[in-house]
Amino acid sequence: TKDFFLFGSEVTPVIVFPYTSEGNIVAIKQFRYGVNEFVVELPGGCPKPGQSPEDTVQAELLEETGYEYQTLKRLKDGCWFDPASWLNHYVPYVALGCKKVREPQLGSTELIEVVEFSLSQWNELMHDPANRADSKTLALTLLAWPHLG
Repeated sequence: TKDFFLFGSEVTPVIVFPYTSEGNIVAIKQFRYGVNEFVVELPGGCPKPGQSPEDTVQAELLEETGYEYQTLKRLKDGCWFDPASWLNHYVPYVALGCKKVREPQLGSTELIEVVEFSLSQWNELMHDPANRADSKTLALTLLAWPHLG
């Protein structure tokens, strides 16, 4: 018998690091039921049937934050969430030249606040021992940093 479980999905989510023309990082403060608190993280989501990863980035960024981008760069072909117990991975992107074009259009179960951080504020937040950031936000920060102004 197995003494562990492997969880996975055939759907590959995308996560995006949005960076504005003014040099700010667009993040979301989202209530996460698993930890029963609000978590500052980067936008993302799962593709709908027939949707490309790039289309998913565009749709999720607009839906969750109300922002659009000028340039989109795929940072890697995929990153594992947790290969010890989770079979799925996500595709990380950096979106440059982001501008707010409308208010977010959230689902009925989404509790999200859009927040902007300067590079120094974001760097401080990611290194704050009291900030229990999710691993995908930390990984994308590392991957996106060389692409920022």
